[in-house]
Amino acid sequence: MPFMSQNTPPYRFSVVGDVTGARAVNTTYTNNTGKNLMVAMASWVMVLGSPYTFIIASLMELIPGGGLVNIEQNGFTGAGVAGDLDYISANFLVPPGCSYRINTTENLVVFTLVSWIEAY
Repeated sequence: MPFMSQNTPPYRFSVVGDVTGARAVNTTYTNNTGKNLMVAMASWVMVLGSPYTFIIASLMELIPGGGLVNIEQNGFTGAGVAGDLDYISANFLVPPGCSYRINTTENLVVFTLVSWIEAY
């Protein structure tokens, strides 16, 4: 199965939905749409103390049943002032039938999911 369907360009989606209330980090979901699924997640992270750590990783299967692999990871660590606020996001395309998840690693921060949009 190709990563991208030849009949569905990645920029043309017929359904776009805000699924923020139905999604959570550190939870695995499966793309059952039969089409490529674009996932876009945004969040706020507030520093509680120092030294703090926050890492966000996007994981997904490249082929159905192939096991989750880390496709993107970013974050920040260091000395911070309590109350500092940072914005962080993750965006990726999931092939049909594949699983995906967004993991967080947190120390002395508060993670707040702002939005989770999925389009296919």
